[in-house]
Amino acid sequence: MDTRKLFFVVLSLFAAAAVAAPASEMEAKREQMRQEAQASYASIERALKATLEKINLNQRLNDEQLKKAAELLETNRRNAALYDTPQKAGYMLLQSWTAYHQNDSTNALNWATRACKEDPNNGDAWATQTLFSLAYGRRPLEPQAIRPRLQTRRLREGQDDVMNEMTTPEAVGYGQPGTLAFDVKTLRREIMRERITLQEFKSADGQEVMYRPGENILCLLFWKTQVEADSNDPFETKPAAAPDAGMPGMPGMPVMPDIGGGYDSSQASPLAEQQAYFEAMAEALADKKEVRFAEISLNAASDAAKIMRDRFSTVPLVFAASAGSGATAFGRIDAASPVMLIIDKEGQIRYAGPAAGFVPAFLLTHLTGVPIDLAALQAEPSEIPAMQMTTPDAPGAPMMAPPMMPGMPGMPPMEGEPMQEAAPTEKKYKELPPEKQVEAEKKLSYVRDLFIRGSRMRIQSYKRGVDMCREIMRDYPGTQYAEEARMLLRQVPENRRSTYNITNEELGL
Repeated sequence: MDTRKLFFVVLSLFAAAAVAAPASEMEAKREQMRQEAQASYASIERALKATLEKINLNQRLNDEQLKKAAELLETNRRNAALYDTPQKAGYMLLQSWTAYHQNDSTNALNWATRACKEDPNNGDAWATQTLFSLAYGRRPLEPQAIRPRLQTRRLREGQDDVMNEMTTPEAVGYGQPGTLAFDVKTLRREIMRERITLQEFKSADGQEVMYRPGENILCLLFWKTQVEADSNDPFETKPAAAPDAGMPGMPGMPVMPDIGGGYDSSQASPLAEQQAYFEAMAEALADKKEVRFAEISLNAASDAAKIMRDRFSTVPLVFAASAGSGATAFGRIDAASPVMLIIDKEGQIRYAGPAAGFVPAFLLTHLTGVPIDLAALQAEPSEIPAMQMTTPDAPGAPMMAPPMMPGMPGMPPMEGEPMQEAAPTEKKYKELPPEKQVEAEKKLSYVRDLFIRGSRMRIQSYKRGVDMCREIMRDYPGTQYAEEARMLLRQVPENRRSTYNITNEELGL
């Protein structure tokens, strides 16, 4: 081989080796950086989960938590470019929530939108983007809006098979459920397109609820329930068709009133749950007079009397079908499932969906500035008063005491059995005339049932129960009815007693 040619061949080999060595080192360095970035995401993930868990309770980050989140995001800003797709979306979500708590609405919504587009399978990203859109009066992003961009990106990356599989409407959807307790599909978007003008409602008991655009925020709960024929007295004694020992409905036992389609001895009905939540929101915003609350029943006007007899809530109830209710135009709403509306001062419907979860509370806090801590509103299981018994199948359901048997306290001994020492003298209660006893027992049964039902609610307002306990204690002082009302009043959790101005004197403490 010609010496010159040999020289150029050797020179080319050396040059190729010289290029290959740095390229290999650079690849190794890049891999090391990627692994370090992956390791750094653990702290982002923990901070994001902790933040979303607080949001589920409608709690804000405190100053220290917010500062740490901002520092964490800044420290990992360069690493974020090396995260994989789910991790990038998580980083963007933490950016979004940090911006929200810094009152930066633009970046809060922008980062949430970017997270949806980065990882359409992230349910928390969809929930956050939807929530911030509602809060800021924007139309929430829908999966179809990001499909073209997702398809283009994956085609560019040569992932045509993945693209065809992952960008169908069913696959994109609203992602997989995450930490946030918000199912975006429950939003009633067809209702949210409406605009609300001046409204004047009249409730079944004569209360007026007025909404003036520019002045008020209006919260409505629409529902329709099945009403069965019943007698005039929801607590009257009825024979059961097929009596079971010790269950409500037996002769001599009070028949429980229906709420939202009937009394369920094992759990509250969906309507009862949402009514309790709605009432708790009204209670939390009681000092905000510009915020108006009303329930609107879409039942027939003929159902009004029975529904009002069995009603526990303190929120005004309007029957759309009743003449003069002012709610006739809302009769077309499909309320097969209860739906709550939050309407801002401009007449825009910010929310239409279930009265449950953190979203309605979050939006009301956002609109009013009033913190509504859902953890503080959680119902606590209440003990059944001493005169009540329970059955394993229906904890808390009233039932008859067992029959008195010889040998039991208060009964004479069996023949041949020695006499037992008399028990200490029990407290003497004031006796009431028979007609007053019936009246007091009805009221006590009613309020007892309030507390029993309330113990099954996730969110509970105690206002109605507290008011009725006070009424019994005032009207029947010194009686066993007043004493049991006092015991029921003690079921209000200590952290809620100040809300109702309950004193130790009222509790007998």
